Amino acid sequence: AAAASDITAVVLIADRDNSLYAAKNTSFIGDVISEIGITNVAAEQPDGGPFPGFSAAPFETMLMWDPDFIFTITPAPEPAPRLSTLLPQIPPLRGLGAVRSSRVIELSNDLALRSPGPRVDQLIETITDTLAQ
Repeated sequence: AAAASDITAVVLIADRDNSLYAAKNTSFIGDVISEIGITNVAAEQPDGGPFPGFSAAPFETMLMWDPDFIFTITPAPEPAPRLSTLLPQIPPLRGLGAVRSSRVIELSNDLALRSPGPRVDQLIETITDTLAQ
């Protein structure tokens, strides 16, 4: 497996209008992937959108970043569709390497967003297990 520092990733969330937002390193989940050693392609982006620590991630920006992995968080409870299953259906995003290689991974809303602190080890394990595959 590649060293984590050689891996690029983005963590995405969508709002009700299906606009995408990427976690910066100032967000909890952005900090977690940075601590693991993954290069967060959205780290230096300006704040934007309804989620603190996240930046707008329009399709053009996503195509420019073309990360190795895309981690998604779906705030809405089931049966709402998961963002990880919706992304590959968006024509401009189908060309992303992570989409073509099936490296779009849904993270638990509870672990990554809602109550992040106490179970951070579980979140880190989920991410590192994904990278090892």
